[in-house]
Amino acid sequence: MVRLTPARGNGEFFVLLYVDGQNISLYHHLPEGYVRHEVQSRNTVLPKGDLDLSAHQFSPRFIRPLQGMFEKASSKQAGQIKTQSVIETIKKLEQNPEPLLAHLHWPGADGFVFIPGLGFPSRQLLFWSPDHASGIPNFARWPEPECTLTTYGGSMDSKAWRENYLMLGLDFLYEQIFSRYNDLVGSGMANRLEDHLNSVARMQGWKISFSGHTLDDVHFFTSLSDMRIAYRTLFMAGQRHISSVVGEKLFEESARAALVALPTVLKTTIENDNIFTYKNK
Repeated sequence: MVRLTPARGNGEFFVLLYVDGQNISLYHHLPEGYVRHEVQSRNTVLPKGDLDLSAHQFSPRFIRPLQGMFEKASSKQAGQIKTQSVIETIKKLEQNPEPLLAHLHWPGADGFVFIPGLGFPSRQLLFWSPDHASGIPNFARWPEPECTLTTYGGSMDSKAWRENYLMLGLDFLYEQIFSRYNDLVGSGMANRLEDHLNSVARMQGWKISFSGHTLDDVHFFTSLSDMRIAYRTLFMAGQRHISSVVGEKLFEESARAALVALPTVLKTTIENDNIFTYKNK
């Protein structure tokens, strides 16, 4: 992440997000919030003259929560919470009806959690500190006793949140389908399904994988339409594989039940983006 601040500015600055050396997002911070610009317009958006530069390096997994913060539709300060109660607090937030992004800020570290809602377990638990490696943390073990909790909500008007909704939607859709398939044919066949989907993703060059029946997507597509195509391809690959074993009818029943169980905005995204055609009737 690169931050550019005009030498004689009024509090405004610019944030450029990079993955593998490629600039994938550009934001202009103003008093009222962040404005997203197309990367192609960088030369016209960035001001002329001297700019102060600062940079932070972290795992690409942090790109999506950062974009979610910058493109938030709403935010809520929950104040200070004790580090030992962070996991309990996240469990309570998981009962929210719609997805949230939770940001935990300690003086020496930051944590991010995507919360799908409706009791579904949290995803993308991420932790960053200048002196510690990024990874999937046990937040409660961080030595600082308190942190500040802020939650962010998104909207369908945001590209970043549409991508997050699509990612979470396919993740929990397939998790439920995997679980049903595992019940029907056993773990060995379910593992073969995972291997098949991972093979499809590798052949396409996507940094997407399935492990333990959950989706891990760290691929950054140049457009939302490209992401939709990738997810449709993976869904159809799974559909063909499962249907060849248990039949089309059982797959359709499992897929429809999984879709109906999703939080409303995730269900709507899956339907609107035509990831598959099975709908509640």
